[in-house]
Amino acid sequence: MNDYLLFDEANNRLDEILDYTRKSWGEEQAVRYLDGLLARFEAIAARAAPWRTIPRQFGVDGFMARYERHFIYWRIVGEQVAIVTLLHERMNQMDLLHDAFEAKS
Repeated sequence: MNDYLLFDEANNRLDEILDYTRKSWGEEQAVRYLDGLLARFEAIAARAAPWRTIPRQFGVDGFMARYERHFIYWRIVGEQVAIVTLLHERMNQMDLLHDAFEAKS
């Protein structure tokens, strides 16, 4: 059972990451990376992974953590961790993050 929610944006990013990794490095690597991301989500929800506040200049309230080449962004909804989006380190974090936090789940 998940102790976290995945917003639509986060689900879409997971699909993109899985497809890209599968095409670039094969099924085994894609599954390994996906499993690692899901384990990180669980660790975040259990507060077993570091929670960093999103820098103020990004203009959104929430938290972030890193998993390999991706940043995971979330906020608290009720008492549950809600994963808003995942962004690759080379993506424009500020613009994409602002859009994701403004989008509806």
